[in-house]
Amino acid sequence: MKQLLFPIISLAFLMACSSSKKAQGTQKETPKTAEIAAANTEKQPNAVSNPEVKVIETTRSSESPSDQPSDVQQRLAEMSDSVFASIERTPCYGRCPAFKAKLHKSGYATFEGRMNVDKMGLHAARISKSDMGKIKAEAEKIGFYKFNDIYDSRVTDLPSMYIALNFDNEKKLIKARHNYPDELREFGKFLDEIFNQQDWKLVRAPVGTGH
Repeated sequence: MKQLLFPIISLAFLMACSSSKKAQGTQKETPKTAEIAAANTEKQPNAVSNPEVKVIETTRSSESPSDQPSDVQQRLAEMSDSVFASIERTPCYGRCPAFKAKLHKSGYATFEGRMNVDKMGLHAARISKSDMGKIKAEAEKIGFYKFNDIYDSRVTDLPSMYIALNFDNEKKLIKARHNYPDELREFGKFLDEIFNQQDWKLVRAPVGTGH
C-alpha cells in the first residue's frame, strides 16, 4: 500500500508544478499583450487626426482670398513706371462723377471722362512742374504712404476712389470706398482741383457722340 501511495503523491506534485509554470507563463505573456494593445491605441489617434487636418486645411484654402490678387494689386502691377500721380472715381447708382485722370513724370496728363462730368471722352494737357511739386508736397503732408491700401465695404452702391502715386520710384495705390480717413478725402478733392484747372484738349470723343 505504501508503495502505491508514493508514486501517486509524486505524480500529484509534478502535476501541481506543471500547472504553476503554465500560470506563470500566462502572467509573463500578459504584459506583452498590454504593450501591443497600448501601441495600437497610440497609433489610432494619428490615423483619425490626419483626415481632420486635411479637411481643415482644404477648408481654409478654399475660403481664403489670399490666392487671388485684389483689384488694388492688379492695378498696381499694371501701373506704368512713368506715372507720377493718378486719381480714378467709379460710378454709383446715382449721379456720381466717373473719370480717370493720370499725370506722367514728364508733365503729360490725360483725363478720361466716363459719366456725369463736363469733359466726356479722352483729353490731354501739360501740367507744370509747379503743380507737380504741390501734389508731392500735399501727399507728404498727409503721410500718404502710411495709409492702408484698402478702405472698403460690402455696400454695393458706393463709388470707389483710387489714388496712385509714384514718388522716387516707390509706388502706392489706395482704394478708398468706405470709412476712409478725412485726409484721403481732402487729398482726392485737391487732386480733382489740380486736374480741373488744366487746359484740356479733346483727343478722342466718347463713343456714339458723332464727333
